[in-house]
Amino acid sequence: MDKQTQLKEEVKNVPMQIGELNLEIQGLTPIISHRFSDKTIKEIEDKQQGVNIKTRQRREPEKEFDECIYWVDKKKGKVGFPSIAFKIAAIEVAKGKNYIEGLDGKKIKSAIQVVGELVEIKSDKPVMRTDTVKIGRGLTTIRYRAELKDWNCVLPIRFNYDLISVEQIVKVFDMAGFCIGVGDWRPQCNGIFGTFQVKR
Repeated sequence: MDKQTQLKEEVKNVPMQIGELNLEIQGLTPIISHRFSDKTIKEIEDKQQGVNIKTRQRREPEKEFDECIYWVDKKKGKVGFPSIAFKIAAIEVAKGKNYIEGLDGKKIKSAIQVVGELVEIKSDKPVMRTDTVKIGRGLTTIRYRAELKDWNCVLPIRFNYDLISVEQIVKVFDMAGFCIGVGDWRPQCNGIFGTFQVKR
């Protein structure tokens, strides 16, 4: 067997070490959920395409509140939140200098996956918030958003053993929950909402 063939055989015999972990998360402050509704997406598309919007429709607070929720199963009242938001929080905290030894944002991005589009959030029934928000150029408007109180969830994680350990995963998500958070007005955006920790 020549050296090139031998090398190929050796590569075949070194499979990637993939692990799976259900990481239990406990919310510390409420999540403010703000899913873009189909109407909002259409308005953004129209504006970008130069469509002239002549009339403004009357606002329906309850409908706007309902549409900003990420429903897992609306009939059963099950709500969720984008799985990617938790991974992004982990990536962002790993960018911080000396936060977690041996890890950076690029490594976290490659080392872990939070499986699925939405993670189900166990919480109290969503309540409607009425907030004033800045929308640029000194303009202010009202937003009707959902607040998820007393929440917890389970993050289904796949990870590469060669790049990260279970202990590092726990640490990075603990740090992410404290420093970054998820949802609107999280610590990363100078807020106090959407903070969490790994259940012990």
